[in-house]
Amino acid sequence: VFAITITQLAVTTAGKVEHQPQVTLMSKKINLLFTISDTDDIETISGTICGVYPAILLATGEPLEQTALQIPENQISFSTLVTNRRAEASISLFGLYNPENGNKYENQLVLQVTKKNGEIKQTTTNITNKVTEILEEYNGTIPVEIPINIPIEVKVENGMEATLKEWYPGQGEGHI
Repeated sequence: VFAITITQLAVTTAGKVEHQPQVTLMSKKINLLFTISDTDDIETISGTICGVYPAILLATGEPLEQTALQIPENQISFSTLVTNRRAEASISLFGLYNPENGNKYENQLVLQVTKKNGEIKQTTTNITNKVTEILEEYNGTIPVEIPINIPIEVKVENGMEATLKEWYPGQGEGHI
């Protein structure tokens, strides 16, 4: 998603309109990098992340105001195939509201795996502190054109659980 603004608008004496368009990328990217640590029996992994911006103001890129009760309801879903115990879900979004270490809202990552035999398992992981950490690192936003990579280890057998590992910026160039 891009926003286009017009700068340096001028009308010459001959009535010719001259302008300089400025194109700004508005969508950001998070890569969830899954490793299934205890089984080869997983076919797909899917889930949702809450706290995403439902919309933004194109002129500023700022999110619409939301109450603490509304923010967790704003979710984005993903689904990806698992190959050799690994999977990657690339999520494009406008941004994430800062949970402020849980003072504003709790950010939850809901994961669901489907085994090759059709059995489905699910877990919910609190990612509040990790989201706060990422947003504080980049002055309250996810950087544009530089994806954020979040490795996640998933254990399925004996009670499903997901553990977030240390996040890191991906490859790309751009501005924050």
